[in-house]
Amino acid sequence: SPDILLVLEASGRLVCVNQAAAELLGVPAEALAGRQILDFIHPDDHRSSQSVVGDLVRGEASQGAYVNRYRSGSGAWRSLEWTGSYGGDERLIYATARDVTDRDVLEADRSLRVAVAETMSEAAYALRSDGIIVYADRRFERMFGYAPGELLGRSVSIVNAPSALNPEERAREILRETEEKGSWQGEVENIRKNGEHFWCRANVSVHQHPTHGRLIVAVHTEITGEREAAAERERLHRALAQGQKLESLGVLAGGIAHDFNNLLTVVLGS
Repeated sequence: SPDILLVLEASGRLVCVNQAAAELLGVPAEALAGRQILDFIHPDDHRSSQSVVGDLVRGEASQGAYVNRYRSGSGAWRSLEWTGSYGGDERLIYATARDVTDRDVLEADRSLRVAVAETMSEAAYALRSDGIIVYADRRFERMFGYAPGELLGRSVSIVNAPSALNPEERAREILRETEEKGSWQGEVENIRKNGEHFWCRANVSVHQHPTHGRLIVAVHTEITGEREAAAERERLHRALAQGQKLESLGVLAGGIAHDFNNLLTVVLGS
């Protein structure tokens, strides 16, 4: 959209505007002359906007643009990014602005997605069909102990722990099944950068990416604690079963001894 141009007095009274400003505000350009700029600014932005005007007048304006919200002709609030200067014989403020509402909405959505992702227990990464990692979210990097961007361009086998299959063979096995069936689910033993082994539940699927083409996306949830708890429950169960078995043998032995004593008494008595 074209840049918005405003000329106003230090008091905030508009002197003149260009057509782009008139169209945004929904008021004819000639009717805007003499109006207060605060009439169109979001109430929550009044104080900061007045502060910026004061800085301009005193020659203390900070570097960079300033963003505030204006009510458009449709009644919706639009975000405008401003730069301005103060001076000239008339001692007026000359300001230019660009509508950045869509950019701010996209940034807000991105920030929300990042915030949501940070609170999730799952970690995600993506790789090409040849097993090369092209994306890893920050949670995945932290889970495996790598710095931001350190995993990019590396083989996925780097995160697989040695087992019955070596890491490369295990990676190829999962990739092959994912390519054939479109998805794969299971438990995998992984390895952190520091060599520590841990277990994850992995959900792997195939997606089409406009830049990288066919990608394999995996979501990992660490289950080391779950497996350790299950192993401990199994150990306690076996110990309990063994204890009950020994108790049964003890009762049986006691019964046999009692019967033998009774028989011995009868034999000796006769």
